[in-house]
Amino acid sequence: MIEIPLIRNRTENVLTSVDAHNTSLEQYIDLNGVMPGVRHSYSGYDNLVKYSQTIHSPVSSKPSNALYLGTPNSYGDLSASGLVRDDSEGILKEKLNWKEQGSKQMERFKRAFTQISPEVYEIVKLEFTWLLPDHYVLFCASIDPMLNHERRKQMLLTNPYYDFMTIIKDPVSFAKQLGVGVRKQLNTLSTIVYHGPVIYLDEDKINEFANRCHKRFCNYESFPDFLPIAEHEIRLFLKEKKYQVQQEYRFVVSTPSHLHTEKYIKLHISEDLRRLMYPAV
Repeated sequence: MIEIPLIRNRTENVLTSVDAHNTSLEQYIDLNGVMPGVRHSYSGYDNLVKYSQTIHSPVSSKPSNALYLGTPNSYGDLSASGLVRDDSEGILKEKLNWKEQGSKQMERFKRAFTQISPEVYEIVKLEFTWLLPDHYVLFCASIDPMLNHERRKQMLLTNPYYDFMTIIKDPVSFAKQLGVGVRKQLNTLSTIVYHGPVIYLDEDKINEFANRCHKRFCNYESFPDFLPIAEHEIRLFLKEKKYQVQQEYRFVVSTPSHLHTEKYIKLHISEDLRRLMYPAV
């Protein structure tokens, strides 16, 4: 395993931009510091690196003219090799016991039972599981570790069949062009691209962290220009610690007016998007 140190006490400003002509919006998501000791290593000046096979890179010697963006649920069906496959992607789970307070799910369950014996009261535990709606496609890259030998280790652990590294030099502009491209190709009314570094947590901490984030980012007095983000959208920026080696930076393209019936879309690359990528040297 690779140990990639996290840089402490680093935060980001919330950034918002609007492309009015193409009705595409992008929003940087920074989950740093929501819980004590939980931080990512990303700085706004960092490049990203996308690991792939050579034939799938837009800037290889035989450049691809498309990027593949998958729905959250599609990641459970990928090859089991490496750390690409994630059976929990797009699946939300919440484990509760009868004594917990404040959970909407638990309060609804309690209201459904007017009487319950003290013995059962002590042992009742529930697990809620549901799938994300298919209004999202994801494009995933990694925070660039800069050194080629670190990139190569990270790439091989992610998927041993990957052999090419594509650098993305401006994540904000990339997010904007990604949203514009998806909107035009699908002919949707609008797109929102939420993007930012993934936070890695123990499985039992993910729900608590998501709830804290949602309360923080729904405070419009503190973030007046922040685009609305649902709790399940925040969860797309949370992963279990076993994936931490990826140091992932994620682009979540929300298409509120379009339901994805296929597991992925093959996005035709515009020249504006291609100019934001170059091969690692």
